[in-house]
Amino acid sequence: MTLRSLAAMAQSREKTEWERTAWLLAKIHNCHCTNSITPASCNPFTAKPVSEDIAILKPLLKPED
Repeated sequence: MTLRSLAAMAQSREKTEWERTAWLLAKIHNCHCTNSITPASCNPFTAKPVSEDIAILKPLLKPED
């Protein structure tokens, strides 16, 4: 076994465990709340859409002197 294969196995296991945890969190939330969520919204490994509108960042930039 190489270090790369061990790292890949560890990451795969972590993703699998987060899928299970996210599913459980979503089910518990949906049982107790009126608004429903998906397991993907609880999973940190799922890709979140990135906002392409950078106009909200413009006030944070310092003007060049």
